[in-house]
Amino acid sequence: AGKHGLFGFFTFEPERYRLSVSTGARIASRVLWELASAAGLRSAAVNVPYSYPPRAVNGVTVSGMDTPHGRPFTNPPSFESDLLAAVPDYRIEMELPRGTDARAAWILEHGLDYVRARARAFDFVWDQVDPDLFVGVFTATDRIHHFLWAELDSTHPRHDPKLAPACRKLLEDVYREIDASLGRILDRVGVDGTVFVMSDHGFSGVQKTFFIHHWLHGEGYVTLNARPRGDASMSVLRILRANPRLYAFARDLKRRIPGLKSREMSRRSIGASAPYRKIDWSATRVCYVNNQGFRINLKGREPSGVVDQSDYEALRDELISKALEIRDPDSGAAVYSRAVRREELYRGGHESDTADVVLVEVNGRPSATENFSTSAQINPDRLDRRFAARGIPGNHADFGVLMAYGNAVAKGSRVDDAALQDVPPTILHLLGLPVPTAM
Repeated sequence: AGKHGLFGFFTFEPERYRLSVSTGARIASRVLWELASAAGLRSAAVNVPYSYPPRAVNGVTVSGMDTPHGRPFTNPPSFESDLLAAVPDYRIEMELPRGTDARAAWILEHGLDYVRARARAFDFVWDQVDPDLFVGVFTATDRIHHFLWAELDSTHPRHDPKLAPACRKLLEDVYREIDASLGRILDRVGVDGTVFVMSDHGFSGVQKTFFIHHWLHGEGYVTLNARPRGDASMSVLRILRANPRLYAFARDLKRRIPGLKSREMSRRSIGASAPYRKIDWSATRVCYVNNQGFRINLKGREPSGVVDQSDYEALRDELISKALEIRDPDSGAAVYSRAVRREELYRGGHESDTADVVLVEVNGRPSATENFSTSAQINPDRLDRRFAARGIPGNHADFGVLMAYGNAVAKGSRVDDAALQDVPPTILHLLGLPVPTAM
């Protein structure tokens, strides 16, 4: 990330003290399928996260979950109509309702059809492109584990045995569909090609959410506005999205009128930025950036910075020490497994775009009560609440899966300590292409 510039689901904009939804536009280097295409190979990428806007290749790109609502999502643009004609029920992302329980119900009802449509899209793209490099992503397993984990894990405190059989059947059916799709890919590739199966993370149950801005307030790092600024953005957005023609008209106005270009029209950005509108930045030293860590309100960097440059390192030391001491009062379990300076993780020129101290929650433990998630939400009436048994019952864990097949793979071998960033250079090597310095 230090080299390509993408650090998480959201990007903190210090000049406005808000979050914007990250997209592939933030990636400052050429991606894998571009590199293959530049070497004269045919490439196809389908639904890879952070691939919007879809980049031009010798083949096809179908962008993923970061695609804004209603925007064109293929390159070449004409391929979108071909794809939807062949797979009318193809969707970039699950159209989930609001609320954890409502989302779980939607997934139970529609999840399998969603996966089948994705598999048919893979088949169609492959038949049209006949690629030398194909990258396809199934996202349904992520959503299932996020929202149905409690029913899949009989030890989870929120486990409902009445719902468990239906959830387990869905999970099994989904994996059968994915396995069938993988089988068709193996048939196409044959033993002379190489197939990688990988996940970008694992999963584990989680019971409690930690309200980190409430903690920062209690420790004296965050001060709230006496009168929080009102914002009708979310209400306006709901009205616009209920009327597609009106929404399209509003987007067109946003592009044409300079004063509106900075206005967000993303539900996720507006919701994620809500806590920052409650903060008095003239009296706040530290905030939390979603899925990243602590951002210091530094003089000369942030517009209302209050922390002197001379105090920066000492404050980072203090935050690291305190974060690692945070415990669940009920169990005594630590909330964070790591708290480190950003330059210890990232190098390459984009380090300043992320948090000053990166936090990693405890994850991957067998019991959901030992794992934690972090919320940036602020409730001025409940600042004493640091923990809540709420939110999604499953969350990301550090370790996922990696499998490979083909004549280039040593049969029965095992690779220990493999990392995500090892995979693209390996693929380029297999394609006979040089590995750029950005990797």
